[in-house]
Amino acid sequence: MKYFLDKSITKQIQALMRRGGQFQKAAEKIKQLVFDINSGDPDPFRSLSTTNHGETRLKNCVKYDLQGYARLITIQSNGECILKFLGTHEECDKWLNNNRNLNLGIEKDSKEIKDVYKSKNIHSPEERVDHDSDYSDGKLVKKIGDHYLDKLYDRISIKQSTIRSLAELESTSEEDEILSLCEQIGEKADQEVIFDVFMELRHGSVDHAKNRILEFIDEIQLIEKVKEEEKENINSNDQYLRLDDLEEEDLKILMDNKNWHDWMLFMHPAQKRVVDQDFSGPARLLGVSGSGKTCVIVRRSVRLANKYPDERILILTLNRSLAKLIRNLVDILIESKSLPEKTKSQIKVSSYWELCREYILRIDKDPMRARLYNDFVDKHEDSIDEIWSEFYRCQNNNFDAEVLFPVHQSLLSRGVFPQNYIRQEFDWIRSALPNKERNKYLSIERDGRSINLPENYREAILNGLKSWEKHMPEVGVTDYLGLSQKVLNFKDQIKEEFKCILVDEFQDFGTIEMEVIRRLAPKGENDLFLCGDIAQVVHTKHHRIRSAGINIIPQNYLKIEKNYRNSREILAAAYEVFKNNTTSEMYQHDGFEILKPEFANFSSPKPFLRQASSLSRAFMFSWVYLNDILDSKNLEKACIAICGYSYYDIDLIGKQLKIPVLDGKIDLSGGNIFLSDLENTKGFEFDRMIILNCNDHVIPNHDLPKEEWFREISKFYVAMTRAKKELIVSYNKTASSLFDSCKDLFTEDRWVDHVNIDLINDDFTMPSTSENNLNNGFTNLIGKEFLYSKIPIGITTELQNKILDTVTGKDASDGSKPLEWRTIGNLTVYIKSKGRDYPHLSRLFGPERIKELEDLL
Repeated sequence: MKYFLDKSITKQIQALMRRGGQFQKAAEKIKQLVFDINSGDPDPFRSLSTTNHGETRLKNCVKYDLQGYARLITIQSNGECILKFLGTHEECDKWLNNNRNLNLGIEKDSKEIKDVYKSKNIHSPEERVDHDSDYSDGKLVKKIGDHYLDKLYDRISIKQSTIRSLAELESTSEEDEILSLCEQIGEKADQEVIFDVFMELRHGSVDHAKNRILEFIDEIQLIEKVKEEEKENINSNDQYLRLDDLEEEDLKILMDNKNWHDWMLFMHPAQKRVVDQDFSGPARLLGVSGSGKTCVIVRRSVRLANKYPDERILILTLNRSLAKLIRNLVDILIESKSLPEKTKSQIKVSSYWELCREYILRIDKDPMRARLYNDFVDKHEDSIDEIWSEFYRCQNNNFDAEVLFPVHQSLLSRGVFPQNYIRQEFDWIRSALPNKERNKYLSIERDGRSINLPENYREAILNGLKSWEKHMPEVGVTDYLGLSQKVLNFKDQIKEEFKCILVDEFQDFGTIEMEVIRRLAPKGENDLFLCGDIAQVVHTKHHRIRSAGINIIPQNYLKIEKNYRNSREILAAAYEVFKNNTTSEMYQHDGFEILKPEFANFSSPKPFLRQASSLSRAFMFSWVYLNDILDSKNLEKACIAICGYSYYDIDLIGKQLKIPVLDGKIDLSGGNIFLSDLENTKGFEFDRMIILNCNDHVIPNHDLPKEEWFREISKFYVAMTRAKKELIVSYNKTASSLFDSCKDLFTEDRWVDHVNIDLINDDFTMPSTSENNLNNGFTNLIGKEFLYSKIPIGITTELQNKILDTVTGKDASDGSKPLEWRTIGNLTVYIKSKGRDYPHLSRLFGPERIKELEDLL
């Protein structure tokens, strides 16, 4: 006998456990039954009694009585036993009534068990598929797509007029309306399949609708018709787990499932195949968001540690928060497997930053230098973002960045915020070229960068980068690309310390970083395992695998296209936002392709596009809402992410409000509401996700070239796909244009309709971003200082030069007419004054530029 478990029974066990008493005993008996089956017990049901009366509502059904308080429903057919449902007498009776048309089938290609609901007689209410509507929006045919319906329509005799009428059906359509359309079809079997498919779509059971079509066209065969020899290789899938496939610790995770760690560690069959596979050299896994890439890495690392007990395994990621999460998951998995304690020390988990810092400190043994290898200034906690801003704007009597000003003016005139763009350019250079080869930048093709930079500008940028790299250690700070460059300077001292290296979020590693990684492990079996998703790329880097010395043979490319995390509605909305606002040409990373995700088979309400009067109010609404709705008994977790705010901005808000921030130090098991920027949500998942400040011009950031918005959209896609069962995107003023083409996939409403306004603290004001603070007090700035703010983005170079010539920090005139102004505020007052001499201003600035200046000020 081969035994299979419907995964929903795990939740039913937990429901009975929570009721206590005899119900808890019944649940414990089923848990023991499952473990007995898993351990190979030849007669696992010997302690259970079947019910006194047979069961005719469901084909091949055998019911077992549990303590007189609960029942187990199984389906047993010719050597297969499926544990299908567990509940009280009343729950089982209701389930049988609702599933009287259930059949089990085997899909020919995948060899997996599938649920197939088939009406016996569509004209008899007791004998036809009968499900309530899910009352979702949109046409039913849009849920399943043309591929499956075309297959079906090609096999039956149906009029085009009937097909058009079916295409108009919605979830609010009555059962009789579907029935009447079926009666327009001649053959009884054709009537039944159309009725069943559209009733399932009306119910929201898209997979069941697909299965009914596949059964009709013979791609799924009912289990009782399958030959015995063909049943030997039935595989587990997302719903039915073959119990002799599961390892004992996986079964424990499945049965207990007490916390969010357990959920993240559970393996689906597609993931298990990747975990168990060995490769002759480097391998790459492309996986959609929510496909469990992190779970695969954790599981695979432990398997490799067992395979190579005397070797070290390294797991790398860029995100320090994600590195800490993975470390926790590795430790939990090792403990659940009762593996030796040395296995933990055998597996090293690190962010790339931490790894580089460790190597440099090992090579450079001066303890005083440790303070240099940090992203905060040691004494006064200034962030590297603040240090960069001061350097770039030539503050504190440091004018090294003056060389960049011609490039700054050019970018400003093209509608780009130069301070950010040039810093990203620095990152691109340092990810592409080692120090000794940077002259190649003068002529190299700049993949992923849209603004053309002539050679003289590139030379200026190289000089500016050299000064920036000199400045960082002078103030006691560095960044991880600086560390990566420094490690590469000692490349001859880098040893092959690890047998295997597994890299998460590989799409965000640059060529130089990959070269370092390649040097840490000898070439050979299972040496490099690289996981990523190009749709989630967020960094501005040069990414060429072969240039880093990594060669992947075609058979070592793998894909997981199934999303296991998000509800169908959440993923559909997130993917449409991504797809409708990007093109494949934007993503030119070596060896990557954009994968279309396959939806998980569960539903939730559509995501909400929710309006507030201000960001401050949206934040307070979110805080009150989550504190009210989160289910603490089920350990639900939620995240509030804010568009347009950097990690350092978020960190300040978190400290001010005493809300935990995703920062690489936080332990998610110790809280239930977390704060984050968009980028640092990567790798995590939350029951409920709220994204604030989704305003036009905030996301995507209009201060970047439109051709490079794709990274901003990817960050947003990452944050949206963290939500398992509820997603709220919030805006004030005007919603982002990203939603323009897919608002039908969102429910539009207002925060005031969901939260008692009396609970909102109107005294709270959301702090401004560090970038927007740069514009504060702009009226006191001289011309050059003003040109470093965000206000003049898009003005012509001619007007920039006029501002430099006339707003000089001193007042000057020809005796009666002003020629220079002390500050931009003084110039503004004069231009707006009634006594201004407009002809004089027109001669001083030029007729076109004075109009441009008036519009600006």
